[in-house]
Amino acid sequence: MPWGTTRHVDLLAGEALFTVADDAARPFVVSAGAGQARALGTTFSITRDDQTARVVVVAGQVEARAADGAVVALEAGQAVTMGRSVAGAPMIVERVDAAALTAWHRGRLIVAGQPLAQVAARLERDSRLRLIVRGNTARNLPVTGVFNLDDPAGTLAAITRILPVRARRIGPLVILDA
Repeated sequence: MPWGTTRHVDLLAGEALFTVADDAARPFVVSAGAGQARALGTTFSITRDDQTARVVVVAGQVEARAADGAVVALEAGQAVTMGRSVAGAPMIVERVDAAALTAWHRGRLIVAGQPLAQVAARLERDSRLRLIVRGNTARNLPVTGVFNLDDPAGTLAAITRILPVRARRIGPLVILDA
């Protein structure tokens, strides 16, 4: 299906949440490096990093198109990741907790069993801190909780209370290790 006249956004980095008014004559398209998302009357987020783009649908439907032209239709509660790290593999649609994955726009980080390295990368994106998690043991420790993104120091203090890790701070650098 040709995309025709569009409302278009280029996401250069990070994550954005869109609530899109339904206008069949003017589809809404977000380009994010490794892929695009096309929406009509929906709410969705798209995250871009150096290698991938990830689309999470909160409400409605979104069409995701990878750089290689592969297309998949998503509905509320589904996500897909596109990009170099998944190149050659089919786009796999996964069932997700869209509310938890988009809680950042409400100032919260909600995780359930996510490795500490991934949680640290997410915290780093929303703060001025540079976080390094040393050692495979520490990197793979599962983190579960609801954290306030406006208080990265409090979040790190909570993580060091619930996990067998310590945090050493040197200016804006925080090193977490077991």
